[in-house]
Amino acid sequence: MKVEIITHESGDLLPLLLDSNDMPISAPNEFIISRRSLSPNTLVRNLRELSVLYLWLESESIDLELRITSKKFFNEAEIKGGLVEYLKRDHEKRRKVKKIVVTPNTFNQRLTTVRQFLSW
Repeated sequence: MKVEIITHESGDLLPLLLDSNDMPISAPNEFIISRRSLSPNTLVRNLRELSVLYLWLESESIDLELRITSKKFFNEAEIKGGLVEYLKRDHEKRRKVKKIVVTPNTFNQRLTTVRQFLSW
């Protein structure tokens, strides 16, 4: 999962979230397009935060769109024992020394962005 930044002919920057096959993931990208009034840096940060959500969904074999359309929402164990704990963890692969958890500010930003995305 990675964030790719596309430069439009007009000079506008459009970040896109790509899956492991370098294909765009529609829902988070549509969410970001709906927030185009925000700065490109904020949009990139939001997509990185949403990439953690999608990594968790992938690890738990959860199809988010199927969950939403079937109206089968997340249960408490999935939220508290799964997603929240996953959002707290550092998933950066580029570092030699791996931190176990992210800062409280990073966790709060991830949680806020995921909430906004799921509400959207």
